[in-house]
Amino acid sequence: MTLQATFQKALALHQAGELEAAEEIYRKILRAHPSHAPSLNQLGILSAQRKLFERSERLFKEAIRIAPSATYYFNLANALDMQGKQCAAKYYEKAIELNADYAEAYNNLGNLHRRSGRFQDAILSYRKAACLQPELAEAHHQLALCKTFESVDDDILAMQAVLGRRGLASEKKAHLCFGLGKAYEDLGEFQTSFDYYKMGNSLHRNTIEFDIGPVEYKFQRIMEIFDHALFEKFPEAGCKDETPVFIVGMPRSGTTLLEQILACHPDAHGAGELYDLRRIMGSCVIDGSLLSYPEHVPHLRGDMLGNMGERYVQRIRQYSSLGKIIDKMPQNFFYIGLIKLALPNAKVVHCTRNPVATCFSCFKQHFSNPHQYAYDLAELGSYYALYRRLMLHWNEVLPGFIHELKYEDLIHNQKEQVKQVLEFCGLIWDERCLAYYESGNTVKTASSVQVRRKLYSRSVDQWKNYADNLAPLLHSLGVSHS
Repeated sequence: MTLQATFQKALALHQAGELEAAEEIYRKILRAHPSHAPSLNQLGILSAQRKLFERSERLFKEAIRIAPSATYYFNLANALDMQGKQCAAKYYEKAIELNADYAEAYNNLGNLHRRSGRFQDAILSYRKAACLQPELAEAHHQLALCKTFESVDDDILAMQAVLGRRGLASEKKAHLCFGLGKAYEDLGEFQTSFDYYKMGNSLHRNTIEFDIGPVEYKFQRIMEIFDHALFEKFPEAGCKDETPVFIVGMPRSGTTLLEQILACHPDAHGAGELYDLRRIMGSCVIDGSLLSYPEHVPHLRGDMLGNMGERYVQRIRQYSSLGKIIDKMPQNFFYIGLIKLALPNAKVVHCTRNPVATCFSCFKQHFSNPHQYAYDLAELGSYYALYRRLMLHWNEVLPGFIHELKYEDLIHNQKEQVKQVLEFCGLIWDERCLAYYESGNTVKTASSVQVRRKLYSRSVDQWKNYADNLAPLLHSLGVSHS
C-alpha cells in the first residue's frame, strides 16, 4: 500500500471516530516517514480531540517546521487558544497571511478579540469572516453580540438574507436567530426579538434529546445521599488546604461578573470554568467497579476524600501560585456536599438572581457547553426549580458553608457586597476589585461582553419587556404574571 493510501485509510478511521486505530497508523507512517507533515497534523488534531493540547501544540509546530501551511497555523492557533495563550492571535494572523480567504481563521480571531474585550477588532474580524463565507452563521451571531444596533443595518440584513437561504442547516439557522434576537432587542422591538429567540431555541431543541426525568432523579439522589448522617460520619476528613474558591449558580446569574471582580484582587487568580473537580471527584473505583457521582459517595472513606482534595489542589496549582484560586464552574453546585467533605476549608460563593431574569437570560443564549434544559421555557423553569431545591438542601445540611450573593444587591450596592465576599473568602479589601471592567482579563463565557462594562441596572428587569411571551416559564417557576 502506498504512503498516500495508508494515510487515507488512517484519515477514514479518524473521521469515523476510530481514534486509536487511526493513531496507530499515523504513528506507523511517521516511523517510516518522520517528515510526513499531514500525519503530524492529524495526530495534533487527534490529541486536541483528547484535550491533550500541549501535545497537539508540539505536533502542529513540527508540521509547520516541515511544511508551513495556513491549515497547520490555524490548528496551532486553536490548540494555543484552548490553553488560554494569547499568542494564538499571531498564528491566526499567519494563517490569514497564507490564505486571505480563510473565513474560519477570521472568525476565531474575532473570538479572541471578543474574549479580551477588543470589540471593535472583533467586529471587523467577524464581518470579514461573514463576508468571505456568508453561511458561517456563528460569525454573524458573535458580531451581533459585540455591537449595539441602532437601526436595521447591513449586519441585520445580512443575517436575514442568509437565514432565508434554502437548505441551510438547522444549527446555522439557530445561530442567526439568536443574533437577530439580540439585534431586535437592541432596537426595542421586543416581540420580533422574542420570535427570533424562540425560533432559535426551537431549532436547537429539535436537534437534541432531553428528558427532565433522569435529571430530576439525579437531583433527588444527591439530596438523599448527602444527609446529616453522612457529614457526621466524616467530621475531620478531607484536605485542609484553603486555596480553592468555588463560584456556583445557574448560568447567567452573575458568576462570571463575580469571578472578574475577585480576580482583580492581587492574591486571587480567576481560573475560569474548570472541569478538574468533576474529573477528580465525579467517579471512583469501588471494589473493582466504577461508580459515578453521587452513587460512589456512600462508599468513600476518609483517606479517599483527603486524596481527592489533595489531587484537586495539585491540579489547580498549575494555574497559579496565588493564595486563592477561583473555580467558576457554575454547575459545581451539584458537588457542594463533596467539596465540604474533600475540601472542608474551601470557600463556596453562590450567585443568585431573580429566577425569571436568570432563566430568560439563559433562553437568549446559544451555549457552547451543553445546557440541554435551556432551549424550552417550560423545561428551563422545571430545571431551575430542581436547582433551587438542591441549594435549599445544601444550606439546610451545611449551614454557614455557602455565602450567597444576590446579583441585584451587587448591582445596587457594589462596594459593600464585594467587601462581604472578600471577607468570606479570607481576602483583605482592595479597591481594584471595583474596577473589574478595566482588568483586561480573558473571558471565555457568554458574559464576555457584559463584564467589560460598569455595573448597570437595566439588566435587572429586562425580562419584563418579554413577559407576555413567558407564560410557560412563569408557570414552571410558580410565578404569577403581574
